Amino acid sequence: IEHWNYGNEKVRISTSYNYLGLMCSNRLSWTKEIRTLLSKANKAIVGIKQIQYKFKNIPPIVLFKMFDTQI
Repeated sequence: IEHWNYGNEKVRISTSYNYLGLMCSNRLSWTKEIRTLLSKANKAIVGIKQIQYKFKNIPPIVLFKMFDTQI
């Protein structure tokens, strides 16, 4: 088990953290980041399909832009 100190204070060790929207792991693994992005992408696709079903004539470029803003 790792122990770190800063001066006289113990530093809490974390297995992962979010930095500027990117999930970072202490093992340099991208698994958690990929799962997070996949979940966001799936939610975005479901929402966009619902909008596309309701409004039939939306140009694909607009749908792609909607996807990009949600991820």
